[in-house]
Parts: sequence; C-alpha cells; structure tokens
Amino acid sequence: RCKNCNQTLRHVSDLRENEIPRKVYLQISCLFPANRNSTKLDAIAVGVYTGNGADNVTITGTTGRTSAQVVTGGGSDVVTIRSSSIANSLVVDTGLRVQPGGLLGRLFPSLVGTSQPDNDTVSISGGTLTRLTLTTGRGDDTVSLANVHVTRRVDIATGGGADSVTISNSTIDAALVAVLGDGEDELEIIGTTVKGRTTLRGGGGNDTFVASGNNFRGGIREDFEA
Repeated sequence: RCKNCNQTLRHVSDLRENEIPRKVYLQISCLFPANRNSTKLDAIAVGVYTGNGADNVTITGTTGRTSAQVVTGGGSDVVTIRSSSIANSLVVDTGLRVQPGGLLGRLFPSLVGTSQPDNDTVSISGGTLTRLTLTTGRGDDTVSLANVHVTRRVDIATGGGADSVTISNSTIDAALVAVLGDGEDELEIIGTTVKGRTTLRGGGGNDTFVASGNNFRGGIREDFEA
C-alpha cells in the first residue's frame, strides 16, 4: 500500500496501454507528491514503463521493502535515481527489446520491436541497493554510479556505441560485471571497493579503462585496449 494515501499499489498487469503517461515517476502519482521529498514503498514490486520517445524518469529519496524496475523504450532517455534504498533488486533498462509473445509485449503492444540506437543517460547516486542490473542497449550512452552501496552483484551492459561508464566512491559486496559492447567505450572506476570478482569487457573498438584508488578484493579481469 502507498504510505501517502493508503491505496493499494496497482500491478502492471492492471494497466492498459493508454493509461501510461509519457513522463512517469511510479504507477500511482501520489507516491511522489510535489510537497514531499521522500517516499516509503511497501510493495512487492514497483514498475515504471514509459514506452517510446525521449523520456525522463526521476526517483529521489525512496525507501522500501520492494523490487523496482524502470523500463524505457526507444528514444534518448534520462533516468536519475538519487538517495534511494531499495531492499530487493533494481533493474534499469533503457534499451528495451520486447518480444510479441512476452508479458510486456502482450500488455503493451507499442513496445514490441527491436532496440533502436539512441543516446541514454543513467545516473544513480547515494543510497543502498541489494542488486543492480542496468542495460542501455545500442547508442552512445552515459552511465554513472556514485556513492552507492550495493549488497549483492552489479551487472552493467551498454550495448554498441561509444559508451561512457563511471563508477566512483562506491562499495559492491559481491561481483561486478560490466560489458560495454562494440564501439569506442570509456570505463572509469575511482575509489571503489568490489568484494567479489570484477569482470570488465570493452568489446570491439578502441576502448579505454581508467582506475584509481580501488580495492578489487576478489580479483579483476579486463580486456580493454588501454
């Protein structure tokens, strides 16, 4: 239930396609009223599905015993998550590939199709997460993870394009896997502790990896050219 109005949070399967706004925070608008700076979620799962177009999703100061999924379709999208603590998994996917026979394909036919190249920006700063899975798809994407504590593993996949990924001043209690795909990618990790295995793959292209002040306790394997 929503802690602001006590309404039952609606499951994504209860929504029709035409009920999804172009810009959305979460499924019930009162979760983020203008006069509040933070929200507590008490739900099993919360989803944000914006469809195609240049979308802007912002989640700030959110806590709760929940899993969260942010899915945007084609278009140059911006996803910003600040000072939030999500007890279960957080999935951010700005390079959506929806199959016609899948659950999302049946619920939202306009999302069906292949990922198109676009330039997405994802920024996650502050807070504690349990598990993070971040996918941006094709295009020149920018990903930033700063001052975050992740108690389980982190998986980042940016797809083809000249991508830039920065991880700074963060702690990851399990494995870190970053696959940047084809293109001239840049990966920078600064002041970060990774307690599990670190696997970094730049893919095809002239890729650059910069690291400073890190503690890769579980060892590191990377295939960057520079």
